[in-house]
Amino acid sequence: MNTLQKTNESQSMHYWMLWVSPTPQQTKEIRNLPETQRSKVLMLHPKDLNKLQGTLNIAISSGLYQSITMEKILLSQHQRHQIQALAARHNTVITWLSTKPSLNSASQLSLIY
Repeated sequence: MNTLQKTNESQSMHYWMLWVSPTPQQTKEIRNLPETQRSKVLMLHPKDLNKLQGTLNIAISSGLYQSITMEKILLSQHQRHQIQALAARHNTVITWLSTKPSLNSASQLSLIY
């Protein structure tokens, strides 16, 4: 099998974009996507966060997701590392979002006082 054929097969397998617990602003952004992209978006609103890692493991292992976008706070740091490693093996891009702004040196100094 030639390289071009393998590439086409791997691209066709990675079809869906998964958003986990999108905020209203993120949902609005999804609705503003072009129809070709919007039709490939699935939104997951988990009721039990204890089962989220298992659900993500199954989704990534299926090979059907080209990307998964979610808030960092939904999983522990250890769980994020496990998901990231699995995603790397299955060519799935994980985008970690953070609603908390990162602290810069100026804001860190203001916290001291």
